[in-house]
Amino acid sequence: GLAGGIGVGIATWLFARELLPPPHRWLAALAVWPVSASVALVHWSTAGLETSVFVAFEVAALASFAAGRMGWSVAFLLLGTATRLDGVLLAGVLLGFHLAPRWRQAGGAAWRPALVYVAVLAASFVLRFACYESLLPNTWHAKVGGVPLGYGFAYVSSFLEAGAFW
Repeated sequence: GLAGGIGVGIATWLFARELLPPPHRWLAALAVWPVSASVALVHWSTAGLETSVFVAFEVAALASFAAGRMGWSVAFLLLGTATRLDGVLLAGVLLGFHLAPRWRQAGGAAWRPALVYVAVLAASFVLRFACYESLLPNTWHAKVGGVPLGYGFAYVSSFLEAGAFW
């Protein structure tokens, strides 16, 4: 968890660095301050769960995407999705943004990152089903099975109250 929290800080710095013009890239270090002051990040970095590692992979995917390094971006998206299945959401967005302006290019090179992501993800589902006879990890069943919908609203509300809203 602590390594994941540190990874979030490093990935945030790299992402901010890619978004700034070269003469102002030194300001990217300032982006780490509000992230490291986040009550939610501090909590989940010390809670012993996968949350901070997942966030580190997702922000690293954003940083790689902003740098134009699609291979690294796909690798981080796959690691994020392997950590938590909701990583597929960011993958869909980033791969969609990559593919949208290029989808008609000859040779299909524009499709390669999406095809690699889908192929590796499909292989992991096939292996998971072969081993466990379920497409979803057992942690998903433990977290979602039988939980009332109202708990989700309370969870989001507490997240926003902890400072994420601001």
